[in-house]
Amino acid sequence: MREHYWLPSGMNLEITADTLYRSTILQQTDGSYSVLKKNEKLLELSSVNGRVIGIPTEDELGWWVFTQQHETNAFYFQQINADGSFSDPVISETGPVNRWDINGDNALNISNDGRTIALSSEEFGTLLYRFDRSTGELVYETNLPPTDDSGNSWSDGFCWSPSNRFLYVAEGWKLIQNDLESSAEDLDSIHLVNTQGMLDSSNWPVSLGSGYLGPDCRIYFSSGSTSQAFHVIHYPDRKGKACTVQANIPLPNNMAWNFPMITKFRMGSSEEEVCDSSIEWFGAIPSSVEEAIEVSQSLQAYPNPSSGDVMLGLNGNSQFDQIRIFDAVGHLVYTLDDWYGQGYLNLSALSSGIYVIKAQRDGQWHKSMVVLQSE
Repeated sequence: MREHYWLPSGMNLEITADTLYRSTILQQTDGSYSVLKKNEKLLELSSVNGRVIGIPTEDELGWWVFTQQHETNAFYFQQINADGSFSDPVISETGPVNRWDINGDNALNISNDGRTIALSSEEFGTLLYRFDRSTGELVYETNLPPTDDSGNSWSDGFCWSPSNRFLYVAEGWKLIQNDLESSAEDLDSIHLVNTQGMLDSSNWPVSLGSGYLGPDCRIYFSSGSTSQAFHVIHYPDRKGKACTVQANIPLPNNMAWNFPMITKFRMGSSEEEVCDSSIEWFGAIPSSVEEAIEVSQSLQAYPNPSSGDVMLGLNGNSQFDQIRIFDAVGHLVYTLDDWYGQGYLNLSALSSGIYVIKAQRDGQWHKSMVVLQSE
């Protein structure tokens, strides 16, 4: 319920409805829906943006939904029970006062095990809270300060890797990986990609918005501006740039801030518990930032094997000056120049087999292999 008003002076006035309401919708056996109750007022002076639909309770028989009272550090958690009724709110006053007028509409996300909540703050950076899925109680733990003072450094989106080891933060134009198992003071904070200057296919600026763990174990970040692009982290449980960020992937329509909501229906502490375990992962997690950077220097092709559509990536970027593909006996079978990374390479015309891919960027050639399999 947010509206923008442009005043004659050019000032941008942003008005946000600050009351939390509840509506109850019942799905019928034939797939249709009926509204049982509509717009029951739950809490006034609410200030937390609703980017988390709900958190499953510990027994997975209900859901926790929550908000934060405006200009306070009080969080209100209410449990939706199996019969659709709501419990009385559990109120936790914890951590700093995260004021809306300073910090805007607070982006937030919950870890895959449901035990840590990340909340954005221009003043404090990323605020981390421990959550008890049995009782609904919240306890402030720590904060990750902003990494720069450019004026565009507050967090627009968060997402945890499947194992909960890495927390990805969209901070302004930058996508940052934090290693929550690191003993370093800055949690081995690594800048993965900077979207400043990126343009979509319609020449509109591309930034960073909300992040979601998909059912295929990849992390998807929307653009923080209304653009026809999004971003993917292909191997989110790898440290540093070995996680392989592919930025500025084209969309057929405009999107801003949020994907259609990817709800956390599966909770857990491992990839097998929270996403599709049939996806094959390879390579050990690097033991240091230096090792991760070294791993990321090679050209990567995915998916591999492929049925014909292939993406290329190098250091989180899919743009290349030249692309050449050779068959198993060294014959040149595919040529492409000035590739801006807008989607997949269509190799469906090639026969099944092993191919060598060479891609040039800034005068330097990089090589990889891909296996093509006909469907």
